[in-house]
Amino acid sequence: MFGLILQSAIFKSKNHSFKFDLLPSHLSLSEFEDTLSDAWSDLRANKLGGFRRTNWFIQLKNQVEKKYDFVLLDLSPSLGALNRSVLLNVDNFVIPITGDIYNVYGIQNIGSWIKKWILMYTRSLSYLKDDYDLDTLQNSQINMILNSSNYKKFAGYIVSRAKQSKSTKDIISYQSKHIEDIREMINSSLEFSMVPNVDKKDFELGVIREIISLLTESQGNHVPPYKRASDSELSSTQWRKRSPENAEYAIMKTFEEITDNLLKNLE
Repeated sequence: MFGLILQSAIFKSKNHSFKFDLLPSHLSLSEFEDTLSDAWSDLRANKLGGFRRTNWFIQLKNQVEKKYDFVLLDLSPSLGALNRSVLLNVDNFVIPITGDIYNVYGIQNIGSWIKKWILMYTRSLSYLKDDYDLDTLQNSQINMILNSSNYKKFAGYIVSRAKQSKSTKDIISYQSKHIEDIREMINSSLEFSMVPNVDKKDFELGVIREIISLLTESQGNHVPPYKRASDSELSSTQWRKRSPENAEYAIMKTFEEITDNLLKNLE
């Protein structure tokens, strides 16, 4: 039943201009998050139903992993029940950061909370294994291998909305200072989760600068930003220095760089 519901909800690429399948979000996810909060309480009480609901993402992944090379999830900036269930089961995750002092505390919280979640999960799982046989647990589609030593999922971070000073091409000083603090916090708080064999400096995937009116104009014209950027690259027109077309071209090149760096970290 879950598979049938999922397939009917997917917005196929042939029906829109983004050229890849979309699974839109929905306001009812807020209710689902309440369900996941209750499920986490049941999980901590060593109840199989709590484990199954917490691991809903495994069921989703089983439905789509043979049909797609990559599945990208856009999560809200929170540590709520929905994000917890995804972060425990996703293959890899990437964090966007800004030059904001609160990002330092946010990164610290992400690291400490993931460690707590793993500890709670594995502790309850050990009790669950005493109550159920292995076949029952495997058929329940729950994460049986999660532990603190194999949680190597952090693949990098993106510096977003990075403003520049008018006099230099560098990120303005106060933002640069906070970003350096954030880098240090990432290296200390998320080191346990970093994908292996990657130099720490390579976890910075790229910098997304101000993109003027690209998103607004793309929405108004009902086309994805990358499509406008691709069209701009194919055009031989010379654009004004701060024209939307120049912004589109710049942002496309930025995302190409981010994509290349991410794939290198995942190799």
